[in-house]
Order: sequence, then structure tokens, then C-alpha cells
Amino acid sequence: MNKSAKGHRNELKAKKILENSGYNVVKKVHTRHDPGDFFGIFDLMAVNQNGWRLIQVKSNKREKPAEREEIELFTVPINSTKEVWVFKDRIKEPIIHVL
Repeated sequence: MNKSAKGHRNELKAKKILENSGYNVVKKVHTRHDPGDFFGIFDLMAVNQNGWRLIQVKSNKREKPAEREEIELFTVPINSTKEVWVFKDRIKEPIIHVL
């Protein structure tokens, strides 16, 4: 299995879950020369009337300690959350960690 294809598929799954929950979701396009993450950290940005969700999507594993530190140090407004969604193989729903 191609790792980038798997990651892209999981990002689309997360986007669909959020949209079905009433969020407007933006996903940057990944290119060869631009990793495509918002602020170099987040794969998705979701917004609804309650606020923003900045989401890093992972496949099977949590973020590395350096990635976690980078996410924790990133400041967001009061009505925002920073989240890591982990999609495990053969499990429908992601494990959501709010940092």
C-alpha cells in the first residue's frame, strides 16, 4: 500500500466525518514541492458556528514527540482546538486526541 495514498484517503474520511457533523472543511492540496499542511502542521481546518478545529490526520500511529511539541506550542484563539486524529486499519472511527 502506498503510504501517501493511505494518508490522503484518511484525510478524506476525516473531512467527510466533519462535513456530516455540520463543519465547513478546508484541505490543502499536497504537491511535490509543498507539503500542503496548514502552518506546516495541520492537514484540515474545520469551522462551524462554535469555532475552529485544526486537525492533523495520522494512520495507525500517534504523532512523534517533536510533532506533538510543535502542535502544543502553536497558539490558537479561545474558540479553537488542536487535534490529532488517528485512523487504525480496519477500524471505522478515528481515535481523536485533543491537545
